[in-house]
Amino acid sequence: MFTGNMPTSNPGETYGTLVLTEDLWQKWFGTRERIPSMATAEIAAQTLVSGFASIYYGCPLCCWQGKLVSEYREHVHEHINRFISQFRIEIEDA
Repeated sequence: MFTGNMPTSNPGETYGTLVLTEDLWQKWFGTRERIPSMATAEIAAQTLVSGFASIYYGCPLCCWQGKLVSEYREHVHEHINRFISQFRIEIEDA
């Protein structure tokens, strides 16, 4: 799934986002035989990010980009928790 162009921190510069999920990966490639570096969506993403200078992991809430999946997960986790903490959440019994 390609989500189009989004602004970066540099005015006039944009980037596109390719979202790879296991469901999409199965839909696109089904049961076809795959090379080992493209066996799953996660492995394919790791292959693309590590193999191409212009491909990064990116935050869905800001224009952060990184090359390490561990840094990506940490950033997104922290950013989403910070975002959610802005709201007061109440549970009501129906």
